[in-house]
Amino acid sequence: MSIAVLDADRFRPFVGASFTLTNESGSSRVRLDRIVEHPASTMPGSARTAFSLFFSAPERETCRIESGHFTIEHADLKAIAGVYIERVLGSRPDEIRLEAAFN
Repeated sequence: MSIAVLDADRFRPFVGASFTLTNESGSSRVRLDRIVEHPASTMPGSARTAFSLFFSAPERETCRIESGHFTIEHADLKAIAGVYIERVLGSRPDEIRLEAAFN
């Protein structure tokens, strides 16, 4: 699936669901926790409103999930390749937090 056609609404039914993130280091299961739209960060004339997907995973996944490019997979969606995902600060020491921003 092309990143260019994605919008926040495509992911809304999957909040709370498990996804797989895959890169050259392997695959990890994560949970989609929330979606945040960023109207003020949207480029003028853009076909979509900028948005972020926030994922979490147990801390034991730390060694396999670092910031970088991933393919995002879910059984009900086509694979989305080339998504840059950043580790972000979280409030729980037993889990890691990740953000994928689309603008």
